[in-house]
Order: sequence, then C-alpha cells, then structure tokens
Amino acid sequence: MNTNTPYLSGFTALRGLGSLLVAFGHYQVFVGLHFERNPHWVRHPYYLIVDGFFIMSGFILFHVYGRQFSGSIRGDDYKRFLAARFARIYPMHVFTLLLFVGMYVMHGGPFYIPGSPDNTVANPRAILINIGLLQSFNIYPNYTWNIPSWSVSAEWWAYLTLPFTAWLLGAGKRKALVALLLAVLTGYLAVMYLLPRTDLFRPGLAAPHNLDSTYDYGYLRGLAGFWGGNLLYLLYEYPRARKLFARDWVCCCMLMALFISVQSDCNDIACLALMGLFILSIGCNGGRMARTASLPALQFLGEISYSVYMMHLLILLLFFKFLRVRGLAGDQPVLYPGWIKILLGLAYIWLVALASIGSYYLVEKPLRQWISARLRKQSRRGQPDLAV
Repeated sequence: MNTNTPYLSGFTALRGLGSLLVAFGHYQVFVGLHFERNPHWVRHPYYLIVDGFFIMSGFILFHVYGRQFSGSIRGDDYKRFLAARFARIYPMHVFTLLLFVGMYVMHGGPFYIPGSPDNTVANPRAILINIGLLQSFNIYPNYTWNIPSWSVSAEWWAYLTLPFTAWLLGAGKRKALVALLLAVLTGYLAVMYLLPRTDLFRPGLAAPHNLDSTYDYGYLRGLAGFWGGNLLYLLYEYPRARKLFARDWVCCCMLMALFISVQSDCNDIACLALMGLFILSIGCNGGRMARTASLPALQFLGEISYSVYMMHLLILLLFFKFLRVRGLAGDQPVLYPGWIKILLGLAYIWLVALASIGSYYLVEKPLRQWISARLRKQSRRGQPDLAV
C-alpha cells in the first residue's frame, strides 16, 4: 500500500451522499408506492448509484495500490491487500446477515418484503451462499436476505483482480488497455442484452434492458464498473486531463449532464459514461467542490456510508412494519398530503442514520481494528505482515 498517495476527500463525501440516495431509492420503491400511485416525479434510477460505487472503488484502489502492483505481484503484498479488503467489508456483511436471520427466527418464518412477488428472500438455503459472498452469481434465483449485499459479493470478486489489472496496465501496455476497455463494454452489454435475466415482479417477462442486475449475474456488473474505475484512473494520471477536470465549472457541467441524461431515460451505459466523468472531476477538483466535500458533516457521512448501505433495508422493513401495524400503510396506496409523506421520509432517513452511526461505532470500526490488530500480531510472530 502506498501511504504517500493524496487523500481524495471528494470521494468520501460522494460515497456518503450516494448511500443516502440508495436508501431513499429503496424507500420510494418499497414504501413510497403505498403512499401515492406515481411517486417518481423525479426519475431516480438508484441502482446506477451502485455502479458509481464500483467505479469509485476501482479508481480509489488503483490510486492506493496501483504502483505497488505495477511492477510485479508478490504473494505477501497480495495477501496484505486482500486482508485489508476483507476487514473492510466482511464483518459488517456478516453482522447484517445475522440481523436478518434473527428477524426470520423472531417472525417464525419469512418476513415481508414490500413489493416482493414472494417471500423466498429469507430462504435458509441461501445463508451459505451469502456467507461465501456468492449471492451475485445467480446460484439462487432470487433476492436473498440483506438484498443490497449482492454488491458486496460483486465487489469482493472484483478486488481479487486489482493486482493483475494494475500489473497489466502499469507498464503502459496499450494492448492491455484496449483489452480491458473491451471487457468493460462487453460486461455491460452482456448484462443489458445477452444474459437470460427475468423480471421477478412480472413473471414470464424478460428483464428490461438496463443494468439493474443483482443476484442475476451482478458480479459481471461489478467487474465492469471496477475495471472502468481502473481505466478512469489512467486518465486521472494524465496531467492535461487532470488540469481540465479540476475546474469547478467542468464538475458542475458533468453533474448537470448526468442529471439530464438520467431524467431523459438515456441508455444506462451512456449515463455511466457521464457518471465516470463526474467521478473523475470530483477526484481531480481542488476548488470549491473539494472544499465543500471536505466539510466535516459530509466527511462523517462518508465514513459511515458502508453502514448506511448495509443497514438501511433492515430499518426500512421495520419502519414499514410499524406503518402497517399502525394502519398507516397497506396493500393499496394511501394518498396522504405532501407534508406527511415528507415527514415519513425524513423519519426513515433519521432512523437509518442513527442505526448506521451505532453499527459503525459498535460493529464496523471495532471489528476492522480488531482484525487489523490480530494480523499485526501474526506479523510479529514471523508471519507475513497483513496489517490493514
């Protein structure tokens, strides 16, 4: 790991805001539909934000580890890298999985997923698949347990490839660059047009031509985004490109173009291309955007963003159950006044924030530090240094 690489504070803030948007997107899909017949007055393809996470992850990890693996791939370095990534994602994944299993046991059977075509989400047979981070490989043909964790599965398997892509691209091999670019495009096109995906909410129909694959080959989507982030970092290293994208007006234009493309129902790959350029501009920016992103509140939101992402569905299910028990939501839309819907949405977001702060300080951060300490202890005993 290169400890001299500059810290990209803009990405921390972007991850935090993105995790809240995903949480709100799931609220709109699962709960908002019960408050109005057409809640999407602004198109919110929240699933594309997850692709942005993949791109940022590939960008940041290439930024941190790229030089380390550009010349060669040493076994000890590879182990240190994987240990760091394992400590980052796995403890929180297992913790939330246990929470969902606990909910299943308390209910004495499958829990209710708003809008789900059936209740097989909580099938015990899928627990081992989730423990093995295989829930994005279409092994079990449905959403399982903590649904958003499919992306954790996809990201873990993308992590395994970073040392090899860094080695291939590190020597400036043009053939490797072209091959990786083709692999990114092939992955996205396969998910959208080639793979035998189905629409769970409309059985018998093929899935729409978009990138919203999760349990159904989501790992390909994760690889494509992660490798796209690797390639985007090469543009970041090009001085003229970095100078151009460092300007505030470029960052604002990229954001506006991304918003317009999403609202215009553009092809998902075109939207992701603009998202990649926006992410690049955030990484390059050193002006007002960077100063805004460095605000303590946004940095803190970024710190707890993984907890927000992993905890929000559990809070959503409990929140929806509370509304159903109180008679505030049911199977048919309840047309509340706008101010009540706003208050309910804010209450949900605050609950997610509180639960995430608790899980970050009580689970995510302590377990990451504990794993790091254990690995350092092994190193002092003569084992390879795998400290996080």
